[in-house]
Parts: sequence; structure tokens; C-alpha cells
Amino acid sequence: MTSDELKNILPELQETDVSSLGLEDMLCSAYIYDALYNLVSVNGLDMEYGDRKIYGGKIRQLFELLTGMYRDMESVLERGKILALTGYLIGNSMAVCNREFVDRHNVLADKFISENAGKLLSGSFGNDFESAKVVYFFVRVVLDYICFCRGQYRELDAAVSELLDRWASTVEDDGKWDGVTAVQALCRIDLMRMYSALFLDFSREDKIRAAESAYLSQSYCDDIPDRARFCLEVRSVCDAVCGEIQQTVIEEN
Repeated sequence: MTSDELKNILPELQETDVSSLGLEDMLCSAYIYDALYNLVSVNGLDMEYGDRKIYGGKIRQLFELLTGMYRDMESVLERGKILALTGYLIGNSMAVCNREFVDRHNVLADKFISENAGKLLSGSFGNDFESAKVVYFFVRVVLDYICFCRGQYRELDAAVSELLDRWASTVEDDGKWDGVTAVQALCRIDLMRMYSALFLDFSREDKIRAAESAYLSQSYCDDIPDRARFCLEVRSVCDAVCGEIQQTVIEEN
């Protein structure tokens, strides 16, 4: 996708009734609107890429819809997906940077972690593909939640660290994991990189780089859903536009 192609689909994105979407489309849409909101608000590109108020409104609406849906869901995977998103948004999006949204997320995340921490500590989540997805979203929620109060969750932090160490130790010489799909590998890389960034722990850096070299060179994987691929394309274009602007500023100064 190019920046011109993105501009062509902006009217459709701006007019989408997010309340009519299913869970997966809501989640992807939130990441898309977050990228667009950051693009226009940081760089002052409202006239070119759309009013930040539209994207901010979509983000807040989706946040409220998803946290409302959360209470009616019993699936650990679906709850984890929602809290991974809301945790990301309150930490990265100015659109929901206020006490109301932070408190709403923290109340749900605290209960979610308390209810499921035992499974991670005992290793009882399982090793099949569905269980791997649950672990991925659960650990993302945990890392976002404990990053500012790590000392209060030493046992849980240690369990996550041990999990990442196991993954790092099984990276083969070619940077890949045996018997692991590309999507699972990208999830592992994401968590390992996230842990390093949050806690300045670079003990797995060589393994992370080897895995990144092996898997990130595959532009898209066959088992990535179309909606997720579209989300990645939009976010990639937004990042590229921001990068071009930053490079121009550097060159002019």
C-alpha cells in the first residue's frame, strides 16, 4: 500500500460504523485509527490525512465498546485480546490518555491477571496453537500492567522471564524455532522485544536478532488473516510517512 492508496480509502475508514463490527474487526480498526491519529496529530497532517477528532473519536468509541463487551465474554483468549489492545492504547495514544480510561483498563486487567496467573506459573496453559495465542495475549497484558510496579509481581515476572528464556534457548542456528508457525514466531519475537524494551534486559538480544532476521524477512505469512494484513499495511504507511517527515526535518537543520 502507498500513501496515495491510503488516502483513497480514508473516507471509508472515517465513515465506518465501528459499533457494527465483530470483535476481530474492532481490534484491527482500533490499531488502524491509532496509527492515523498519531500520524495527523504529531505531524499536523489533518488537511491531508483527515481530522484527528474523527480518529480520536473512533478510538474512544472502540475502547468503550470493547471494555463493555469484555464483561460478557468468558474466553480467556478474547479477553486477552481486548486488554492487550486497551493496555497498548492507554500507554501509547493521546486519544485515551486520561484517568477514566486508565482506571477502566486497570480494573479489568488486575482481575484478568489474578484469575489466570496460576496457569502461567504452573505451565498449564498448554502447548497447542490455541494455547500459544492465549499465552501471547496474556503475557502482553501482564507486561503492560506490571511495568510500573514490577516489584509487586516478582513471581509473575520471574515466570515470564523463564518462559522467554526457554524460547531463546530453543532458537536454532538459522534463527528459527522447530515446529513453530511463522505467526507464533512473530508473537514470541514481539514479547521478547517488549520485555527487553520495558525492563532494559538485553540478555536475549542475540537470539532476538537471529529470529528477527529469519522471520521478519518474510514480508507476509500465509496464515496472517486478511484483516490483520490490512492493519499492518496501514500502520506501515503511517510509519513511513512519519519517517519521511522526520528525515526532511533533520536534513533541513
